[in-house]
Formats: sequence, C-alpha cells, structure tokens
Amino acid sequence: DVSHEFSPLNLYAAALPGAAVLHGMGLMCRMSLEGPLLGLRRPSQKDVDAQRYLARSWKIIEVMGLSFFGWYILRHEPFLPSSLGGGGQTAALFPKGQRLVPSTLATYHAFRFAYLLEWWIFEDGMQRPLLTMHHIATSILLCCAVLLGLAQLGSVIIL
Repeated sequence: DVSHEFSPLNLYAAALPGAAVLHGMGLMCRMSLEGPLLGLRRPSQKDVDAQRYLARSWKIIEVMGLSFFGWYILRHEPFLPSSLGGGGQTAALFPKGQRLVPSTLATYHAFRFAYLLEWWIFEDGMQRPLLTMHHIATSILLCCAVLLGLAQLGSVIIL
C-alpha cells in the first residue's frame, strides 16, 4: 500500500515546463559566455565546438547543483549511506507495510526528471542513442520509484 502526500502526477506534469525553464537558463548562460560567437555569419566548426563545450559545461553545473540539492534533502535520512552523512540503515530503503512518499523526495525526483527531459528533448535528442537510452531508463526508474513508493531507493540511486 503506497501513500503520497500529494499526487506525483502533478509533479511530473510540472517536469516538462521545468525542463524548458532549465533549458532556457542554460541557453542564457551559454549565450552570455559566447558573446559574438553567434554573430550573423555562418558558424564554423570551431564555433560549433565552442557551443558544444559550453553546453556540456552547463550540464556539469546542473548536475552539481542537483546533486547538492539532493544531498541537502537526504542528508539526515536514515537510509542514506553513512559515508554521505546519513544513518546508513539500508533496511529503510525498502519500507514494510504502507509506504509513504514524502513531498520532499517526490519534489527531488521531479527536479531530476526535469533535468533528464531537458537533456533528452532539447539537447541530445535522438542523435546520441546511448544517452537517449540512458535518459529513458532513468526516467522510467524515477517514475516507478515514486509511483511504487520506493522513493528512498530511487533517491539514493539518482544522487
């Protein structure tokens, strides 16, 4: 039996606009760093390489920010490994009886889902099949973890 503080479908419905917001923030950051690189001339291979470098740099910033956000939410949870500041009680990863999905964990999952959607839809697309497969598999994992009440396990995996 699984109980949610509020519907996870509402969180996942907000993930696509969240992905668009993350993508917009990334574009603004990259455009401010590119400067005249995106002038009216046709971009050369050097320009394309610089754009790709800036996109990957933004991805690193996002991953670091989301990882810190996740650690901040999970840092006092009993199921988090003790090496990361948690209680180290692995049995708490698989709650027995009714499983409550706290809104903080569901919100963290929604943020990570928005990040995956951003890179899957707006950046990588289908041009990189291995990354696309990774994004699809991780998205399925996140959705199943929250819907099945195993948000604790899903949170540790995506941290």
